[in-house]
Amino acid sequence: MILQVGKLGKSYYDWIDEPVNRPLRLFRNDFIERLTRTNYVTVLVYWIPIVSYMVWVNFSNLVEGQRFKLTLSSFLLGMALWPLIEYVVHRWLFHSKPPSNWPSLLTLHFLIHGIHHKAPFDNGRLLFPPVPCSILFFVLYGFYTLIFPGWMLLATMAGTIAGYLCYDMTHYYLHYGSPKEGTYFYNMKRSHNNHHFANQTAGKKASRK
Repeated sequence: MILQVGKLGKSYYDWIDEPVNRPLRLFRNDFIERLTRTNYVTVLVYWIPIVSYMVWVNFSNLVEGQRFKLTLSSFLLGMALWPLIEYVVHRWLFHSKPPSNWPSLLTLHFLIHGIHHKAPFDNGRLLFPPVPCSILFFVLYGFYTLIFPGWMLLATMAGTIAGYLCYDMTHYYLHYGSPKEGTYFYNMKRSHNNHHFANQTAGKKASRK
């Protein structure tokens, strides 16, 4: 299927705005196809040990007596950075509109986010699969090395990944959970459904109203 998306041209954006309630297969190769799908257990089992290890290494490398305070503050800073990163990526990358005469850009857009709007209830693609997500986090880590000193680098990165995990788990719940009417998560779910089915310029932050 993925080889056909770029050929849609001007019809691409209308096509992804018409959601379907079924899974979509992207690749003929079973191994590559599996890399594009995941579930919440896999995401948690993959990332929690990595986050824990990064926090522990950061903690161990600091001077005794300041370890806890500096590691915790760096971790919380990383978590606080995630909403900004998520908003910028979602607003300016996921909801960008590549030129319709560039098939490769249309295909890339579909891979990173368009498929989620085309098949919003495909539970194998609600969360970011570990392999492509790791590539993006390696890029982000490289950027972090340019702006954060070594004593806080790993804990800050771990906090950002933890923020991403909270976001992705919330996103999954907004699609498949049943929050009680009138609650915070109920209003979030309504806003997110509006983003998918009524107004795609609204409700871009899945973890917020």
